[in-house]
Amino acid sequence: MKTFEEFWLTGKRNDNKALFWYPKFGQMDLRITYPTKTYDINLSTYGGIIMMLFAPQSTDSDGDPVLAFGENRELTYEEIVELTRIPEFDLKRQLRSIAVAPRLRLLVKLPMSKDINPGDKFKLNSKFKSPSTKVKVLTVKLDAPKPAEKGDEPDEVQAGIDEGRKHLINAAIVRTMKLRQTLKHNELIEEIIKQLQNRFLPPMVHIKQRIEDLIEKEYLRRDPDTPNVYHYIA
Repeated sequence: MKTFEEFWLTGKRNDNKALFWYPKFGQMDLRITYPTKTYDINLSTYGGIIMMLFAPQSTDSDGDPVLAFGENRELTYEEIVELTRIPEFDLKRQLRSIAVAPRLRLLVKLPMSKDINPGDKFKLNSKFKSPSTKVKVLTVKLDAPKPAEKGDEPDEVQAGIDEGRKHLINAAIVRTMKLRQTLKHNELIEEIIKQLQNRFLPPMVHIKQRIEDLIEKEYLRRDPDTPNVYHYIA
């Protein structure tokens, strides 16, 4: 991904554009060798990331990876959250798809139940079988949390959230520019979204507003010859 980003950003046609990754819409292929058979498994990018957590972590005396089933690695829901940083709603969908759906349980869930809860444990399902060596895992549907009804959240609470997010965006911009000193507009926006996307997805218009605010406060300045380039003011 990093290599492609660098290639994309060097393109002259992309000077005023930003590149964002949305792994929740992607797919990946994994080849997993089970005790009795090897399967080529197609699943979502998020599902593949979860499965990769159970890949062999150690090697034998010859330096070859040991069988993942020999390690019998077990991870809690909280550990998977911490290791993947996948948003909670998407993570529960993926775990339901690969550990609860009856026909394609790539993982064993303990205790077994339909819902994914804190404290649940997961490990590779050594008894997984499929009539075909090519397996496609579909992501199950899960009802999204209902948005709060208008008026449920006091205006002052939302105002506090908005104000807090302004400070987070400001801090991310200053931190990035202090480190990089000079950045193009699209590179700065891309970097800010990367830093904050695990907490919230800042709208591009809000980032632009914060950049203008920091220019007024003399944290940043525009390049006089190239307006889409910013410089950090020490």
